Amino acid sequence: VIAGSGLVWLLDDYLDSREGVGEALLEMYERSKGLSAADYVRALQLIHELKVRVGSLLEKYPLIMTPTSATVAWPITEAYPEVIDGQQVGERGHAFFTGFANACGLPAIAIPAPVAAGDLPVGIQLVAREGADGWLCACAGTILASLG
Repeated sequence: VIAGSGLVWLLDDYLDSREGVGEALLEMYERSKGLSAADYVRALQLIHELKVRVGSLLEKYPLIMTPTSATVAWPITEAYPEVIDGQQVGERGHAFFTGFANACGLPAIAIPAPVAAGDLPVGIQLVAREGADGWLCACAGTILASLG
């Protein structure tokens, strides 16, 4: 809702032409044109509730580790994977693990995970509490150093 509202605002108010705008963004724009102010405020409320819950979690566990993507790489000709693990997903389905950190304004960093020969690369996302940016970078450095 927030991204779609922002996209409608951007395309309507700042671009004279849709030339050069990718198909996936144009589809998102069309779906988002009907969003209301109430939809936007509801989304902000949900983000606030998420921030409170994740903040509580980070008081108990100072570091959250997730994959950076919910899937391995998909063909470059596709804007996003439409199916992950047999389930239909939307244009942000692959970013399932990273969105909460962005929405909550939390520091996060992605680092590469070890990859066996012939396998596709994967990443690890580390997320920390608000204001712990330096500590998070030190954690990432320690993990990367231990991987060699």
